[in-house]
Amino acid sequence: MIEISQRPLEKLGRAGGCAYLATATVDGVQWQAQSRSGAANELARLLVENGIPDQPVRVAQVGLRGWLEHRSLHRMAQRTYSEGNSPVKQVRWTPYRLDVPQDGV
Repeated sequence: MIEISQRPLEKLGRAGGCAYLATATVDGVQWQAQSRSGAANELARLLVENGIPDQPVRVAQVGLRGWLEHRSLHRMAQRTYSEGNSPVKQVRWTPYRLDVPQDGV
């Protein structure tokens, strides 16, 4: 089982915005990822990209009691969180795409 610890980073300039830092040690190597919408999921994507085998994951937040468990690291890597105009919900993750016009304008 991979154990991920996450904590909020200093509040960003945007109203209500806060980034989180997720860390885990796997096979003696420390990994970390930062995100405003699912730092633990971002870390899961990094681990999967680097060939870490599928296994259960436990996520704990510094300063809070309890934890959240996922049965699959690989499934967790495919998800993120969204707020929008509704309560926080888990959604399918898609890579962020920058559409840059061909003429550079």
